[in-house]
Amino acid sequence: MFTLRPATLTDRKQVLRWMRKMDLWATPLVDVDVALVDKTFAPLFAQAEKTRRAHRETGGPKKRGGGAGSDVAAVHKCLAHCNTAWNEATAQKAAANPFSAWRVAQRKSRKLPAVGRRTTMLATASDQGVAWLKGLVELCDLKDPALAMVADYVLLSVLWGGRKTEGSLIRWRDVGFGDREVCFSAENTKGIKNHYIPLTPWSLDILRDRRAKNLQAGWSVEDADLVFPYPHSASGRIEDYRPITRILLERTGLWIGLHDLRRTLAGSVFGSVKDLGTVAI
Repeated sequence: MFTLRPATLTDRKQVLRWMRKMDLWATPLVDVDVALVDKTFAPLFAQAEKTRRAHRETGGPKKRGGGAGSDVAAVHKCLAHCNTAWNEATAQKAAANPFSAWRVAQRKSRKLPAVGRRTTMLATASDQGVAWLKGLVELCDLKDPALAMVADYVLLSVLWGGRKTEGSLIRWRDVGFGDREVCFSAENTKGIKNHYIPLTPWSLDILRDRRAKNLQAGWSVEDADLVFPYPHSASGRIEDYRPITRILLERTGLWIGLHDLRRTLAGSVFGSVKDLGTVAI
């Protein structure tokens, strides 16, 4: 458990919350079979696929809080965690894993909907893209200190291309003002390795201003403190950056997420060097 990233732990907690509502949750392990797995997951996948089709017609951000059946990826996540829990369980159970057997059968019959791949990037050369970026910079000066802090976080995501957790969990000890680099700690990265990013002059200015703003808001800036503390969440860190991107959606008509910005940066680097190895670095 200690090697799991925060995002993975959050996913597991969500799965537990969702699955508690199912008959499967209260069924003894020895009685769990393929028929029960089908009874549990077939309706969830059908509901998630219906929701996805409706969303494609309307566009915009996805609604949260709909449970496992609100998203195809969420149902796959539940199935994967149930499969792992079965494999790790030591209680009496059938010889064959019913979750794995059901998934294989669904794939062979092509009944299992695949997770959609979002390919959106921010068109930085377009008038709409420029308006989105300028709007983001303006939001960094909001009077609401928490929202202004989230805007800084999103702006640095534009410059760094980091994943949500990587950026939201950096601490002041990870920021090297003298060395001009910031470290995404191994415990928060997908590859479980430290990632170092050079700090350009604009990034340095943003971080120096953020430190001053945190002090002004009464937030501690000791080495172990988060650069982006969020007082309105139980974890004390940014759980949802979308209040900022929703404002930008209303102003520009563009719905851009953090991973879209990561994809945008990668596309920009590739367009300059035409080398995937450089993009990976």
